[in-house]
Amino acid sequence: MSKNAYNASIFYEKGDFSTRLSYVWRSSWLINATGRGNLPEFNSAYGELDLSASYRFWSNFEVFFDAINLTDSQLEQYNAPQRPIQFDTFGSRYFLGVRFKY
Repeated sequence: MSKNAYNASIFYEKGDFSTRLSYVWRSSWLINATGRGNLPEFNSAYGELDLSASYRFWSNFEVFFDAINLTDSQLEQYNAPQRPIQFDTFGSRYFLGVRFKY
């Protein structure tokens, strides 16, 4: 588990329009106590910025847009300060869709 983790969100809603911007961050955390070379393995600190917006046209029909990882953050694993062992790049992801309730 990370020693520190933070999240913050701001949102705006007016009528049928809604939007939210969120940031999450956590400090480094242990993955495996005895990994490669019998050394402990860690994930580096990681933060991510997300955005969501939606507009409700009728009580049962809504259009939405989600943008995940706007900062294009990369997760790094290491088992010594100068020895990275893996990089995970998720990239920014964008979703556009509709919701219908019946």
